[in-house]
Amino acid sequence: MSTAVRLEIEPGRSVYGNAGIHLCSVTNIKRQSLPVAYTWVETDTSEAYLPDVNLERNRWTVCAAGRATDQATIVADVVGITCGFDVIVPGAHIPEVRAGDILAFMDTGAYQDANATNFNALPRPATVLVTGDQAELVKRAETIDDVFARDRIPQRLAQPGQILAAGPGAALRMRR
Repeated sequence: MSTAVRLEIEPGRSVYGNAGIHLCSVTNIKRQSLPVAYTWVETDTSEAYLPDVNLERNRWTVCAAGRATDQATIVADVVGITCGFDVIVPGAHIPEVRAGDILAFMDTGAYQDANATNFNALPRPATVLVTGDQAELVKRAETIDDVFARDRIPQRLAQPGQILAAGPGAALRMRR
């Protein structure tokens, strides 16, 4: 009795994984000394934009943009802005950073944009195509209006005077 084996592969990450870089700003540094010394680097991004954190337990190399060769002087969890357990890179070895610095998550290509979500109603970031010394915006950043443009409140649930629908191209309707 012969058993046939069929192998299927999806090479996306291995082919395009190194094609993307995700940039974010440091918003805060939080340090605690007791009961154990610990540091968090808070950013203006989220694992919602880097879904492989949850789906594949992928972790990226993170560096201070423009200082990629600087020696690591701290170990910190690099975290995002959502109310979820938004740890993007646990135990990252990075140089000392401060609010306003730009961090770069390396090798985030393949599915970064396609799988990004609007968790916590966060507008998704822009996508820029870089070729050599040329950079072109290929997808603009979403606005908060974009995020809520699809939402509708059923009239039976709305309070008097409440907006039922809003957004680009939608006429404002209020419950009377």
